[in-house]
Amino acid sequence: MRRFWPVGFALMLNFAGASHAADPRCASRMDHFQLKGGVIGDEKTAAAVALAYLVPIYGEAAMRREIPLRGKLSDGIWTVSGTLPHGSIGGAAQILICQRNGAVLSIIHYK
Repeated sequence: MRRFWPVGFALMLNFAGASHAADPRCASRMDHFQLKGGVIGDEKTAAAVALAYLVPIYGEAAMRREIPLRGKLSDGIWTVSGTLPHGSIGGAAQILICQRNGAVLSIIHYK
């Protein structure tokens, strides 16, 4: 049993490091017509969609403190994060959104 530990550990690292590139939730299209850059084609759109989800969850006042929202596209997944003023203590909201169809993969608020 002990000799299988490295194999299991390697598989775990592989899955953890795979990010969301092959996430099946991003494979489906929004409609029959598909925009070339997906429905979330740029950082401004990603931030607007993120706010639409984050404000009802965390409140308008809390999200206003985290503006501007910054988005980064990687492997078809937008990672949109709130920003805090320099020297602030605490965390910010983060949401993962599929570029292709706008599906939300994850919402979290760090402390």
